[in-house]
Amino acid sequence: MDTEIVCIVHFTQKIRLCMIISIQYCHDIEAAVTNARAFLRLRQHTTFSQFLWSFVDGQPQISQWQDMRQVPTATEASRAMSQALKQQGFVFAGPVICYAFMQSAGLVWDHLADCPRWSWCRSVDYRKLWPDSARRE
Repeated sequence: MDTEIVCIVHFTQKIRLCMIISIQYCHDIEAAVTNARAFLRLRQHTTFSQFLWSFVDGQPQISQWQDMRQVPTATEASRAMSQALKQQGFVFAGPVICYAFMQSAGLVWDHLADCPRWSWCRSVDYRKLWPDSARRE
């Protein structure tokens, strides 16, 4: 993964212009370069995994929602993550994007309580998949 990040950081202006012409999303391209640089700076102090898991105290947050309307689009943890990412120099990292990322990465489980997957999330088998820092049995 570091190789890809370093490649993004070193995109030349000519490569960026070619991508902008073909994709027409110049802000996204510049954001990818900016975020790659911020990622490499952050990695000088901690692992990205430790950084991310710190917002949920190293343990997946398992919700007990009864209805989809209860599931938030952002939480205090995602707002804190967004703020910390921005302080580190990341862009396009708002609290809603951070919360969606937290859901997709398994930091937050928003399955409804009647979902068959919800009981598995509470199981020992699932806990075996947590990062070592998150295993609190």
